[in-house]
Amino acid sequence: MVLARHSHSGTFAVESLSVGGALLVGELALVDGEVIKVLLELGGNPIVVSGQVVRVVEPSEGGRRVAVAFREVSPSSQSRLQASVVNALQRRRAASPSLVLVFAERIEIRKALERDLAGLGIHSLAAATSLEGIRQLDDVSLRFETVIVDAELDPEVDVVSYVIRAHPGIRRILLSDQELVRARETASGRVHAGLAARWSEAELVSVLGRD
Repeated sequence: MVLARHSHSGTFAVESLSVGGALLVGELALVDGEVIKVLLELGGNPIVVSGQVVRVVEPSEGGRRVAVAFREVSPSSQSRLQASVVNALQRRRAASPSLVLVFAERIEIRKALERDLAGLGIHSLAAATSLEGIRQLDDVSLRFETVIVDAELDPEVDVVSYVIRAHPGIRRILLSDQELVRARETASGRVHAGLAARWSEAELVSVLGRD
């Protein structure tokens, strides 16, 4: 990334990039509102766009941070920027650890699952509501391999049905105090496995498909 202002230019690292702008890190002194030329080096095929500085954070250990809004970007450049952003997200997602997402309103369930999953060396995130969990599930920068859904979760969204429809490749586990409910949902194919609300480590490993 090279920024040019009048007769001066500087090389910046790209901290984040979108079709509408970028957050850059470098040493060239810029000021809010300044109009600049931006040379984006994308895989050896550069794009030149105009930009306007919208925020400058003065130097720290990592250098000066500059937020730039792109202006008058051509349709072809927009397409290439979009492709670059998608590719970057895919690379980040592929490099990130696979996660288990826990949907549980009951805090004791959330905490116990987070503790036991961590004990197995498994990264997890937890949500207290269905909508909170779905927002995490739909975050393209995160890679989930399994969801564990408490049967007592708020009924605002049918999480299992949503996962089947929107993320069919994710393993689905239903946590319930009732053995009949676990058996029925597993037999129907809506979930891959059921987990008792008082589980053992061996049972958790088994329903995760890691035994």
